[in-house]
Amino acid sequence: MDTVKVARKGCGNCRERKIRCDRNTPACLQCIRTNRVCKGYGLRLSWPRPNDKRRAMVANHLQLHLKLPNMEKSAMDARLIHAYASDVALHYHLSASLPAQPGRLHIPVPFGSTMLGAVTSEDRDLLLYFERHASRSLPLLGDDPSQVGTLLIRMALTGNTPSATAVLYALLAVSSLHQNGIQEQAIKYKISALNKLALASRTKFGVPELLQHIAAGMLLGSFEVHQASSTSGQWLCYVNGVKKVLDVVCPTRYHTVRDEEKSVLLKWVHYHDVLARFALRHWTAAEQPICTGSEAEANGSWNLPITLAEAAGHFDRPTGIATLSVLEILREVCDAVPVVQRLAVMTVGERDDYVRHLQALDWRLRNIDTGDQSQSAELRDMVNLYRLAVLIYLHRATEDVLGFTATTEKYLDEAFEIFARLEACERQFPLFILGAEARTEEERAVVLELMSRTEGRRSSRLLTYVRALVNAVWTQQDLSGGALNYREKITAVISACSIVPSLV
Repeated sequence: MDTVKVARKGCGNCRERKIRCDRNTPACLQCIRTNRVCKGYGLRLSWPRPNDKRRAMVANHLQLHLKLPNMEKSAMDARLIHAYASDVALHYHLSASLPAQPGRLHIPVPFGSTMLGAVTSEDRDLLLYFERHASRSLPLLGDDPSQVGTLLIRMALTGNTPSATAVLYALLAVSSLHQNGIQEQAIKYKISALNKLALASRTKFGVPELLQHIAAGMLLGSFEVHQASSTSGQWLCYVNGVKKVLDVVCPTRYHTVRDEEKSVLLKWVHYHDVLARFALRHWTAAEQPICTGSEAEANGSWNLPITLAEAAGHFDRPTGIATLSVLEILREVCDAVPVVQRLAVMTVGERDDYVRHLQALDWRLRNIDTGDQSQSAELRDMVNLYRLAVLIYLHRATEDVLGFTATTEKYLDEAFEIFARLEACERQFPLFILGAEARTEEERAVVLELMSRTEGRRSSRLLTYVRALVNAVWTQQDLSGGALNYREKITAVISACSIVPSLV
């Protein structure tokens, strides 16, 4: 005879009615007799009822105020205080007197404010995505990309002028490209930004419009270099266009402006300008790149109207000075590296002057302070990598006329130690110059693993192009047994590219 199965506890209805349950399964007899749907015996979430005397759903502020008349209203309106990672870092900095400077407070852009005007909900989502993710992929050196992203959003939402709208559309183009790759929406925003820039160029320029014009141009340049294939050389068009704007539009009045926007934008432009100068120094393809002013580059006048020394006066942080020092010396090194063989035809006096100039550059590079504890460890390593890369390039490209072969090897050892410990290296110039110097299979593995780690970051661009350049140099070294002239080798590899590579 089968035994009747009974539950351990009463059903939900009986517990609510506070009556004895017979615990019959699958439904209790009490529910069947009263025509109720039995709520069963399983686990149930219990929510307080509005009239429950033992548990209230919400606090009664009126009764609380009567009991505690001295309590202010703001104290009764409970709010949550969130603690972020930056708060914890600041706590450790204050409590332990750590030497490192704590991170800055992050103030999010108020996307729900009237600043957005007629921006659609889709555009608003892209703005938020840009602030949180896409801005971190901007090719910068020495500035926090997320903070620069917030600055760019602020510039884009300042007014409805053609220049401000151009920044907005360029920003949306970069965000759409980063989120979904190259597709119709990203191209649409890019074209809209170009149209607004064309309209802005026909209007009267003030300082705010000038800064917005520069920001839009650099964002469009970032749009081009974000592509993994680098099939378009238009990034040089935008750098050259920004330089022309700086040269033509209100240069004197612009120089008197000292603010965060100017300093950040100037460093951004100079960074691309110097790396373009390096690439053009070695790119000797049959067809000249579009929008670069090829005659100017051939004559060595690929310069900005505002020098790095002038820009340095607008920075109040050591990060700006150290970064500018490296870039300024790289620009001078590019000028010092001969396009063709020169040492053999120099007179004794010319050679002595040349060597003294190289010694001065070497001394300046070696004495750049890259150990400032107010900087993050990652930024210190990145600035040091640039310094080491420029030192290596200076010695190799000038045929080691300074005779520092042993010192060069020490620089390489230091560089590969940094490569091994870095989580990522998103700047491509040191990856190319130092990665191409890998002397063993183990060092090549370090370079390839660093590239893989870097591409694993959501904010990183794909390193397809720089990986191909490094592999090409390695192949030539293996085929020649290491007997190739350095300058000719770098020139041949870069010239094999169909467009001027962007190593930003």
